Amino acid sequence: MAEAGAQFIGERDFASFARPGHKRENTIRNVTACDVSRRREMVVIGIEGGGFLWNQIRIMVGTLVEIGMGKYPPARIAEMMAALDRRAAGPTAPPQGLYLQWIKYS
Repeated sequence: MAEAGAQFIGERDFASFARPGHKRENTIRNVTACDVSRRREMVVIGIEGGGFLWNQIRIMVGTLVEIGMGKYPPARIAEMMAALDRRAAGPTAPPQGLYLQWIKYS
């Protein structure tokens, strides 16, 4: 999962990781960190960036969970990103257990 998450870092087109109907003209976003760790029986995924698309984080998390379960190899992230199609990525994670930790302004 950590190997897959590292592939999200950078300025990339996240069209495959946005909910259809997001109504954004531009789907390029800059993810500055995507860390995956374990805390006992929990998997903790921390994602940082300059802004996100509608459901982007939930789709990224759902995809990482499926990679962790062995459904896709970590290298598949590149194919998902290149597809620019929501159907190429994994499922949208449910909102339970996901939360916004902080917002930083310059």
